[in-house]
Amino acid sequence: MNLWLEEDPASGAGAPESIAILAHRGVEVRPVEREAVGRGRPVVMTMHRAKGLEFRKVLLFDVSVEAIPRSLREQEYSEADHDDALLRERSLLYAAATRARDQLVISWSGQASPLLEGVRGAA
Repeated sequence: MNLWLEEDPASGAGAPESIAILAHRGVEVRPVEREAVGRGRPVVMTMHRAKGLEFRKVLLFDVSVEAIPRSLREQEYSEADHDDALLRERSLLYAAATRARDQLVISWSGQASPLLEGVRGAA
């Protein structure tokens, strides 16, 4: 199985840990190739990189209270900054979810992210 993995260019989040896990399992990891999208190959990327792309199926993993929103774990936000951060993260999650043309699967363990409030089946 070949996976294409891309990290968030602003923060570098996502890729190093994922690459190590995938490499340990013998999965070949390459940078995302835009032309690979839609060829039936799995593409692994952060929500930041999904903008403008569309996929037949989208799987969002670990959408749990421990993982997203990240701003809930940050201690240095003022109330206004915290609200702005939550809005940005909700927008990212929405953008990632709306990349699905035919099927969207959202998974979490434990408690679902509060950003999923109001989403059918996320209670």
